[in-house]
Parts: sequence; C-alpha cells; structure tokens
Amino acid sequence: MSKIEFKNLKKRYELAPVIHDFNIEIENGEFVVLVGPSGCGKSTLLRTLAGLETITEGELLIDGVVVNKMEPKARGIGFVFQDYALYPHFTVRQNMSFALENSKVSKKEITSRVSEAAESLRLSPLLDRYPRELSGGQQQRVALGRALVRRPKVFLMDEPLSNLDAKLRFEMRRLIKIIQKKYEITTLYVTHDQEEAMAMGDRIVVLNKGVAQQIASPFKLFKSPANKFVAGFIGLPAMSFLTVNVIQEKEDLLLNAKNINIPIELEKHKTIIQPYVGKSLHLGIRSNSVQHNQKGDGHLKGSIELIEIMGAESLVFVTCGENSFSVRIPSESITSTKDAMGDEISLDIIEEKIHLFDTETEACLTSTHCYIL
Repeated sequence: MSKIEFKNLKKRYELAPVIHDFNIEIENGEFVVLVGPSGCGKSTLLRTLAGLETITEGELLIDGVVVNKMEPKARGIGFVFQDYALYPHFTVRQNMSFALENSKVSKKEITSRVSEAAESLRLSPLLDRYPRELSGGQQQRVALGRALVRRPKVFLMDEPLSNLDAKLRFEMRRLIKIIQKKYEITTLYVTHDQEEAMAMGDRIVVLNKGVAQQIASPFKLFKSPANKFVAGFIGLPAMSFLTVNVIQEKEDLLLNAKNINIPIELEKHKTIIQPYVGKSLHLGIRSNSVQHNQKGDGHLKGSIELIEIMGAESLVFVTCGENSFSVRIPSESITSTKDAMGDEISLDIIEEKIHLFDTETEACLTSTHCYIL
C-alpha cells in the first residue's frame, strides 16, 4: 500500500496546457477513478505518475517521497494498459514471470507469486496456454496477473476493459475490485465510461479540459454535483437541462419556460431562488426527477419519442417543445412500444430531486456539495 499526492501539478506540451493545478491525496489502498471526455487529461495524469511523462510544474509524491525525477522502474508501479501487450510466443506462466526473472527473483519465489496470482485470477488451468488460445477476458486477466506478481506499491490502469464486450466488462470490473481489495493496492484507474467509474471507484475525479471539476464518492457526485458539467456527465441517462425564468406571482415563486410552469414549494428552494427573480436559471432534470401523471394535469406535457425496455422499468423519452426528458415507468404499464410512439404524456416534476444552476458560473445552487467525501 502507498499514499499518492499530487501537489499543484501542471503539464504543458510546448505552449499547450494539458493539466492545470491538479491536487489530490490518494490514501493507502484507495481505488480512485479518473473520468472525463476524450482529451481531458486522464491518461496524461496516469503517465506522469508512472514516470512516462515529465511534470512541468508541481510535485508528485509516493509515500512522502518526491518522485518527479525518479526513474519509472524505481517507483514500484504496476501498469495495466488498454492493449494487453502479452508476448505471443510466451505461455501465460512465462508472461507472468518474465519481469521477475529479469529482476533476478529466485525461482522458488517466482513460482510462489505466479501460483498465488493465477489462483486469485482464475488462471491456474491456463498457465501453459499461449495468448492466441485465450479469450479477451482471459488475456486481460493475464495482463493483470503480470502486474500483480511484481507486488507493486501502486496499480495504474488505463481503460483496461474497453476492448471487452459488455458481459466481460461487467465480470472483469468485479474481479478487479475483489483483487484490489484483497491485496490493498492503491489504485488509479482511467476510464471514459462513467458507469464503470461509478461501479468501481471509492472516489471519482471528474476532469474537463485538464481541470478537476469535482472529487467525491460516486453517490456524492450523483446526488450533489458541483456544477452543470458534472451533473450532465454523471448518470445514465444524462441529465436534461432547461433554461427557466424565475417569476414571482404574489407569494408564489414559479420556474417558467414555454408551456411550462413549475411551482416552487420547498422553503430551501425559495431561499435559493429568491435572488434570481426576474432572471434565468438552468433547471436540471434526471429520469428520477419526474414521474408519469396519469390524470394528465402534470407540470409538463409532451409526446413519447422513444421507449427503451430495461426490464422491470422502462425509460420513456419525451419531447416537450424544444426540450427532451426521460422518465422511468413500470414496464408492465406499457402495452406496446410501437403503439405508444407519439402518444401524449403528462409528467410531474419532483421538486426534491431537481437541480438548479447559475447560468453564468454554472455552479449548482441546490447541492450541498463538497470536493472530498
């Protein structure tokens, strides 16, 4: 186990900044996921920790030791790449033991480590096979085992599951978490898949354009996003946004848009919204922030654009003027997806579950967010 610290880390390529003042302390045995759109700096951060990229400014510490200029092999890093990078002419056993042999580890110790890792990763029956004889998931387990036998202080994983199909990704992410917790290896994991990030991370770093937008637990990110970017990036399906005007009619506060009037009743929301009377806000709505109003007198009325059967629940995508929303309803209430297309549907807004954002700063006004939970 090792503690990792990024202190005001910056990375530039010539005049192009990639990482801006990145700060985080990753505790011993913690699993931290970096997530964000392509080009946001996720892999660059991983490569600076591995020593594969130089640091422009700031400090990087492992167990309190500054490693900015330390050689990659001296950092105690185990790196698992998107490409399995197995030696095709080596067996599974040879692939896993190769680095240990080069490090002059004794044969007895190599045999012990390979056997232990193979058992943990369910590779024992495959030790004498070649990579061409393995499935994608098996090859990824070999790549994980090759890093594991080195007894690294830190695991770095750069989109290791992106080449696998959906079922294998689900199985592998569970196995990676089990192995990581068993050996208590501090892990920094990169993915573009926010569902994968939510399932695996103790904490998640949401990056955009080289800036950490929020660092928090998966639940905190979903429940209390720091800003509009985080709110729109985290959660499936994505949060829908609507620009609304804040109107006061006598004692009542309303959020108003074309053909939409949403009364504000919660006192905490009234306190937040009052300074915005006569101005506009961004209203964020998730699929669990609305519900089907069967009486037909809901806050929103629209037409059904698409229905996705998800099992017991279905996602219904609704078009309301220029805006689109999604709502979860019981699948048993849908008699035919084809017949329902284009039907009118009435929706109620659940005020307790809405998010409001300042139109200029895009900060979330309704979240009691914090950057570390």
